[in-house]
Amino acid sequence: MYDGKRKRGYLLEIVDNTVHQQHLEGIERYNKNLNEELKVKTELIRQLSKSKDGTES
Repeated sequence: MYDGKRKRGYLLEIVDNTVHQQHLEGIERYNKNLNEELKVKTELIRQLSKSKDGTES
């Protein structure tokens, strides 16, 4: 902060970014759930592929 041309102090700005942090947490939860679904579906595909390979032999 200035008083004319002389420095007279400091300015501290505090911002509440709670909403932004909550948004990021929501994205992290979504990604975690998506990865879990991917693991389950990948395992199902592998099982189906193995059972299909076993019946064709």
